[in-house]
Amino acid sequence: MRTIIISTGARINVRGLTRREVKNLADDDAINLYLIGPDKAQQAMDAVLELAVSEHDLAELDDLPNADAVKVYRGAMAETFGSRDEEKN
Repeated sequence: MRTIIISTGARINVRGLTRREVKNLADDDAINLYLIGPDKAQQAMDAVLELAVSEHDLAELDDLPNADAVKVYRGAMAETFGSRDEEKN
């Protein structure tokens, strides 16, 4: 679990996706999170956010600048796959 602070100062908790969720996205929605093409980027971000944040936080993100949603999405992806900085330690 990771907490992301968005432009309003609000804190949004994100969790990493489970292996099953990653596989289901690939199978059911044809979203390969290991290799996201530009044609699937928005669909992938929406799917990950729906799984990784609460409904309340997701509704709040819809009314904020897209940069906040991208920041939360990146946090969810880092929780799911790890980040280079965290892997070094």
